[in-house]
Amino acid sequence: MGSEIFTILFLVIYNIIYGYFESNLFARGFHPGKNDLFGTISSQYHLPMLLWLGTPALLLGYLYLIPALLVVEDQSYFLFEVRDELDSEDWIARMFGYQKILGLIIPNAYYLLLISSLTLWAI
Repeated sequence: MGSEIFTILFLVIYNIIYGYFESNLFARGFHPGKNDLFGTISSQYHLPMLLWLGTPALLLGYLYLIPALLVVEDQSYFLFEVRDELDSEDWIARMFGYQKILGLIIPNAYYLLLISSLTLWAI
């Protein structure tokens, strides 16, 4: 049980650190390339990012956590970014829409990702 908590904590911290580095990349003018998937996702950036973020969880046997860890990474990006919060024009909010709860924008993609994690865990 203790090693499982340590492993999950490692994966969460790994995704938070990636979000920090990602926010610094974009603050320095990085552009991920053309949004060629669904009009909001760049295959040149987001697919390699998914591999980079998902591989540790996959190798450690926590496949079910990958969707939830993507939410952690995305939120850590906005935590470290200059704006400090999601905007309705951000790609994650535009992809499937969003809900405004207590003045905060919650992308519908987050709900889908968290439901995916719970479903994979229950299988």
